[in-house]
Amino acid sequence: MMKFSVLATVVGLPDERDYSELDYADAKKAFGSSGLDVDESEPGDTDYEYFAHEDGIEDEQLAEIRAHIRILGDGVTYSVKSYSWSSRIAIEGRTLTASGIIGKAEFTKLIDDLGAFAEDCQTMGTLGGPLSDGIPTCVPDIPFRFESRGLLESIRVTPVPCDRNGEPLSGDERTWDRLRAATLAVYDN
Repeated sequence: MMKFSVLATVVGLPDERDYSELDYADAKKAFGSSGLDVDESEPGDTDYEYFAHEDGIEDEQLAEIRAHIRILGDGVTYSVKSYSWSSRIAIEGRTLTASGIIGKAEFTKLIDDLGAFAEDCQTMGTLGGPLSDGIPTCVPDIPFRFESRGLLESIRVTPVPCDRNGEPLSGDERTWDRLRAATLAVYDN
C-alpha cells in the first residue's frame, strides 16, 4: 500500500479568473476536495514583499495598502491594477497551504485536477511537514509543479510505503531511490 505526504503552498489572486489555465479558485477547489488540511491566509499575507519593492513600493506604503484591504474585508476590491502582477501578489494575494497524508487514489486525482507533474531534480527535502509529528525532521521529497502564469506554487511530495493497516514502514536510502524512481515514472510528464 502506498500513501503520499503532501506539503503544498499556492499563492495567487483569488478574484482573478483565467479560464484558459489553472487559477487560484481551481487550486483551492482541488486541494479542498483532496482530503488534505487546507488553510488560507488573509489578503496580502504572503512572503513575496520583494516583488512590491521591484515596483518601487516602500514598506510603509505596502503596509498602508494592506491595512486598507483588511479594513475593506472580503468581497470588496481595492484597485491595485496600476502595479505589476507580481507586486499585486504581494499586496492583495492570498496563500493557500495544504498538508497531510493521503492515499494513492486521492493523490492521483489531486495531481490530475491541478495538471501537476513531478520534476526530476534533487532537493534538500522537506523540513517538518506531515511526517514530522511535531519534531523538526527533514524528509526527502519530490517537487511537483504546474503551469500557470497566475500562481506561484511549491508542492513537495514524499511517497510513504505502508503496511496493510496503513501504518508507515521504515526504509533506507535504497528504498527511497526505488520509491523516487517509481513516483517519477508514474507522475513525470
